[in-house]
Amino acid sequence: MDRKALLDDIKLIMPGVAKKDIIELFTCLNFFGDKAVATDGRLFIRVKFGEDTGVNLAVPGKPLYAILNSLTTPNIVLEVVKGRLCVREESIEAKLLVPEIEPGKRMDKIIDEPADDQWKEASSAFIRALRLCRFSCSGDQTLGALTGVHVAGKVAYSCDRFRISKHEVEELDGCEGITISATVIDELVKHEGHVQKFCVVGDIVYFSLYDGKLLIASPRIQGDFPKVGKFFEGSEELGSMALPDTLPAALKRQCIVLENSLDVDKATNIHVEKDKLVLVSSSKEIGEVRETVAAEAPNQLVSAKLLINPLFLVEILEMTSGMSYFPAQQAVVFRGGGLTHLVKLRKS
Repeated sequence: MDRKALLDDIKLIMPGVAKKDIIELFTCLNFFGDKAVATDGRLFIRVKFGEDTGVNLAVPGKPLYAILNSLTTPNIVLEVVKGRLCVREESIEAKLLVPEIEPGKRMDKIIDEPADDQWKEASSAFIRALRLCRFSCSGDQTLGALTGVHVAGKVAYSCDRFRISKHEVEELDGCEGITISATVIDELVKHEGHVQKFCVVGDIVYFSLYDGKLLIASPRIQGDFPKVGKFFEGSEELGSMALPDTLPAALKRQCIVLENSLDVDKATNIHVEKDKLVLVSSSKEIGEVRETVAAEAPNQLVSAKLLINPLFLVEILEMTSGMSYFPAQQAVVFRGGGLTHLVKLRKS
């Protein structure tokens, strides 16, 4: 069979393979002829192959991927011999031990795929809203619902202890009161532009990609999501500040010292002064970047300090060129393109 095609398909589901072997099954790729499934207990990913592999068993994921990636010939042979998966090319044969798994515990029995009439369109605007709101999800796993994006009606919400994101999506339909795991969103973002359908069946949220070739699913996050809409009420916005065209380039330079951080974890301090913005980012491994950008600030925002993800702010600046002071929450607010993002000001 085509080695590269198989390798590319397996690469799609490798994020579902557990990093640690606490549960052996979660470190495996579960083959079912023309498809394979991987799950780490939180993320469930299924891929359909272009041809039947003839393999119907669980195979250690990382070793198989490493072997396929190391080979150079265009075609290989997969064969199960005496409880081992044999991978052969012209001069190489690898035999992988496979775990014995009870049929009832096979991956295809854990999550049933939705029926055709259960799927709804996942618009590009919906996936974009999930991606942008993902920046405000909490990384503290003890906070339950705050570690995901909550979707209710035509609005997506996310928040942690110092920021709130709200994104309106006119095209959104049929997604009422569910919280989607940040882990799932991180995986969807890798395939943005190819997520076509979604549905919620029971406690599971499903996404269909590449015309059904790839399926990504995860349990919805349980627990009540805070009523964050109230935080956008209470008083008018004051002291609107135009942000300069030079700011996006300065924010990207801040990322130089943050390259060892995940994109969603990058953070830059911004200090607002009367005639400038002072940007500072640092990391223990690389050092610090400090940059001053000329800008005129209203009195309400002079001496304001905020912490924000520089990549996220670059995206915000593609939709709006300003920010305002929001006295009801002692915060600044950005509005544009359906997104409203509120950031609590830091104390000196």
